[in-house]
Amino acid sequence: MNYSEQYEVKEQPWGTFISYTKEGKELVTALTEDACRRMTEAYLYWQEHGFPETQTTHESYVGGKL
Repeated sequence: MNYSEQYEVKEQPWGTFISYTKEGKELVTALTEDACRRMTEAYLYWQEHGFPETQTTHESYVGGKL
């Protein structure tokens, strides 16, 4: 599905690119316009079809006094 009509990309004064929904909600920030568009398309796809489940779990422990 083509999501290109559901968002727009704007370049910021400092050189990054941000995609916005038509309602003005920020979606993705990237260093290049191409990366911003590709990841926005993926994000919108995942929003519609569900995000993939991760196969890894992480656990940690910090000991000692702070």
